[in-house]
Amino acid sequence: TSWGNIEADNTVTHWVRKDGTIPEELQSFADFLWTNERLLRPTTPDNDVAVVCSIPTLLWENAPQWDRSPERHLDAFRGVCTLLREARIPYDVVIFGHTRLYDDASHLEKLSDYDSIVLPGVTSIADRQVAALRDATDDDGTVITSTTVPDRDESYRPQTREWLTDDAVTNLTGNPGLVRTRENRTTGSLVDTIAGSAGITLDGASEVAVNRLRTADPETLQVHLINYAYDSATDSIGSVEDLTMSIPDSSIAFDPVAATYIAPDMRTDVDIKKTGDTVSITIPQLDEW
Repeated sequence: TSWGNIEADNTVTHWVRKDGTIPEELQSFADFLWTNERLLRPTTPDNDVAVVCSIPTLLWENAPQWDRSPERHLDAFRGVCTLLREARIPYDVVIFGHTRLYDDASHLEKLSDYDSIVLPGVTSIADRQVAALRDATDDDGTVITSTTVPDRDESYRPQTREWLTDDAVTNLTGNPGLVRTRENRTTGSLVDTIAGSAGITLDGASEVAVNRLRTADPETLQVHLINYAYDSATDSIGSVEDLTMSIPDSSIAFDPVAATYIAPDMRTDVDIKKTGDTVSITIPQLDEW
C-alpha cells in the first residue's frame, strides 16, 4: 500500500481518507502489526530456497535493439514464486544487482545459506554473481536454471561459463515458471528438483501460503500464513477452520515445547503433537492471515 521511496512507518498516511478515517481492514491490519511488533522486528528468515530477481536481465530484456523477449524473466520469476507458494515451500527473494545501478553485496553474501537457488529465466549475470553461486554449490547448495543458462554478463557481452553446465547446476529446459504464468499450467519439474527442502504440510487448505522466520533469544520458529482463497463473487476470503499444520522435525533447530496461534482477533495456546519425524499443531481458524 506504499511507495518504494516511503519509509514503512510513514505508510499509514496513505491509508487516511479525506474525513480522517482509515478503512476498517487496514486499521485492523495496522493494529495487528503494532500489537505484535516485538515478535516481528528481531526475526531472521528461515527459508532454504532463494529465487533470484536479476536486474541486468530485466534491463537488457527490455532493450528492443537486443531482440530479447520482454518480460520473460519477470514472468518466469512470478511463475516460480507461484509454484513454490502452491507447494508450501517457503522462499526468499535474492536480488542480483548491476554495478552502476544496485549494490547486491548483502544478497550475494547470504547465498551459501540456501539449499536451492533458482534462476528463473536469468540470462545476464556478473562475474561476482557467478562466484557467489559457485561458493554456494561448494557448500552443498544446488543452482537451478530454466531453459538456458545465463549467456551474457551484466553489460550484455556474450560469455561462456562452462561451470554453469556441470553437475552442480540443474537446468529445467521446460521453464516451469514461464509455463505457470503464461499458460496457467503446472509442471512438476521445479518442485521435484527441490523436494528435499523443508516444505510445510497444511491438511484441508489448498490456497494457503507459508513463510518461515526465527528468533534466537528466545529461540522460536514463526510460520506466517496467508490465505489466498479469494471469492470474487462475494469479494471475501473464505475462512479455514481446524487447519492442521505439520513441519518436519529435522527443519526445526530446537525441541519445541510450546506453541501459540496469533491472529488479528485471536491469540491462543495450541497443543504440539509429535508423530515420528513430524511436529503438528491445529489452527482453530484462519481468515486472511
